[in-house]
Amino acid sequence: MIRGLVAFGQNPMASAMRLLTRAGVAVAVTIGLAGCFTIPAQNPSYPATTREIDADLSRMVREPVRLERPVLVLSGYRSPHPVASRLAERLRELTGAERQEMQSLAYIWSGTVEEPARKAVARVEELWPSDDPDWTTEVDVVAISMGGSAFLAQLDDVFADRDYEVVPYAVLRDTWVGARHAAPVGQEPIWVPGRVMLSHHLVSFNRRIHADLARRLRGEEALGKPGEPPSE
Repeated sequence: MIRGLVAFGQNPMASAMRLLTRAGVAVAVTIGLAGCFTIPAQNPSYPATTREIDADLSRMVREPVRLERPVLVLSGYRSPHPVASRLAERLRELTGAERQEMQSLAYIWSGTVEEPARKAVARVEELWPSDDPDWTTEVDVVAISMGGSAFLAQLDDVFADRDYEVVPYAVLRDTWVGARHAAPVGQEPIWVPGRVMLSHHLVSFNRRIHADLARRLRGEEALGKPGEPPSE
């Protein structure tokens, strides 16, 4: 009798496990769907419509260009490599860069800022060696999830006289960093609308950021300008 109950899947524990599994799937689907919906927010400093963004992304795919410098895409803190590699692949599509011109780097087991920085320098030297013992080859760096810590204030003090450009982006409804904490001290980010949920985790998929960033890498006029994000 017991053997028959187990054979036909009527074991009470097994049934309970199936119910829990279905509940877990339902929660995952709900979160996934919520992450697909963008909260409407009009940024006067980034006035392009969704239709214009889509048209421009299609144009860039059709019209590849050559990049001025190699590009290294850095993953976020504790983020697996696909986060950075997917963004690098999308930017290659939008710029026409060859794979050897645009690479990515993840540092999922690194617990400090200094260690990923050393890895990034070593990666640049490995991919694009420099003849200068004191400086690497000049590259553009696209870094995911680099805002929100006191380290930015320290960096601003150390590199106050930097001669390179920093272009910070921010998404609204970012409950991890906050749109108003996503730029170095003294700068405002280029902000874009956020998702219902998981805004921070989905930032690398944001089409508005893709469009503006790709234009900059291509040497074209940018779509967005820095501005103070609204209160969240």
